[in-house]
Amino acid sequence: PTETVFQTATAELRDIHLEDGSIITVGARSRLETRFTDAFRIVSLSEGQAFFDIAPDTGRPFYVEVGTMMVRVVGTKFDIKNDDGTMRIAVADGIVSVMKADAPSAIEGALQDVDKSVLYAGDQLLVSSMKRAPEKSTVEPEKTSPWREGWLSYENASLSEIVSDLNRYRDASIVLADPALGDLRITAAFGVDQTDQFIAVLHSTHEISRREGPNGQVILIHDGA
Repeated sequence: PTETVFQTATAELRDIHLEDGSIITVGARSRLETRFTDAFRIVSLSEGQAFFDIAPDTGRPFYVEVGTMMVRVVGTKFDIKNDDGTMRIAVADGIVSVMKADAPSAIEGALQDVDKSVLYAGDQLLVSSMKRAPEKSTVEPEKTSPWREGWLSYENASLSEIVSDLNRYRDASIVLADPALGDLRITAAFGVDQTDQFIAVLHSTHEISRREGPNGQVILIHDGA
């Protein structure tokens, strides 16, 4: 197999053109590995986020491995985020199957019997070890990956998820003084270069202030603490 590792730095986006004609846009602070054989096209997203524009090839299916989950496609467009073991996938075009991780050869041998979630354009699935079952929702297909245009958008997202994303665009990390703050649900949209403005808005909307930590670190603390 042909194996290649790709890794991006803080605030870096990178387009990867694969040998089969597929294109992967890799988000900031992300890491993935491609493994191509005569039978399969396999990518492992170990951290971060990526948008996949997969060239159709019915004779060689494309698999994305994310933690304990495996995503199977033949040719489609979709976005995947791996955030500390939590996977979020949003489909922009085509059909995607999501299942427990296994060797692609084993999956192909029993594809009809494999327990899987089938997603279509506009479907979004959240899989987390913290939740008993995957959560399925909808998203406008053209808005599956606003980060590719320098935009971060959230609807009823946890503050911990947002902070994790922000830290991929900042040299000085953001830390929550109280882990319970991470459970706050927030709807917001802002540019990747407006992280400080977002933090300022938190003060007026959720009474969260910032404190300066070592090496420019930003510590978020509830005003009542």
